[in-house]
Amino acid sequence: MIKTRILVAGCACALAGMLNAPLLHADDLEQNLLAKWTFKNGSLKSEVGDFTLIEGGRKGTVEPGDGSVTLRDHKYLIVPEICSATYPDLAKGITIWARMKFDEFPVEHEANVMSLQSVPKDGSWDSITMALLYRGTDDGNSNPGLGFLAKLPNDVELGVGPSRFYPVAAGEFFNVALVFDGAAHTATMWVNGHPVTSERRDAETLKEFAAFAIGSLTAQGHPCTVTFEEVRIYSTVLGPQWLDEIKPSKE
Repeated sequence: MIKTRILVAGCACALAGMLNAPLLHADDLEQNLLAKWTFKNGSLKSEVGDFTLIEGGRKGTVEPGDGSVTLRDHKYLIVPEICSATYPDLAKGITIWARMKFDEFPVEHEANVMSLQSVPKDGSWDSITMALLYRGTDDGNSNPGLGFLAKLPNDVELGVGPSRFYPVAAGEFFNVALVFDGAAHTATMWVNGHPVTSERRDAETLKEFAAFAIGSLTAQGHPCTVTFEEVRIYSTVLGPQWLDEIKPSKE
């Protein structure tokens, strides 16, 4: 009887908490929005914050459109101003959100297509602090798809193996978010509302980073081609309810 009463009381408290929880509104998200790119009229300047994406990579092309940008053949765009030296709290909690698609998948090896980098103007694999990755069918991998990698100050890594890669189709836009939560000791990738999480007790802060970048960053062998319609960086941890409130500007 005592256990039953405790259970009922617990359910009642949980229900009361849900009923009293504040309603989520898209306007509330703006308070923690550090940067936002919609590529309107082909612009690489952020609509929120004073940040401009600049070209990186020794070859390839940047193809801006009205409301999108396409990056081909090892070409990427980078913002050195978004770094942990200027924004130290981002290393403890950050959400990077994008609406994007793969026009062409990498055939070999993994591709880094959106990341915080420890070295500015450098798309090398060693400089990743937190990145969205795509892995093709190389080395016998039978489950190509999206994964992620996050590095701690001691170079310990959080990520997912091939069995947890999330499949996406070429040519189709999807919404993706990378969330690092130092308080919860987790790094999570959300793809169209579906989470993939990695956790470590010592994951309290990310390794230092010196820039944010998007594009065909590190793809050995055959590079990939990616198109972005919108990219946002929030200076806070967003859970599923908040992520659901993000509406792409084109919708």
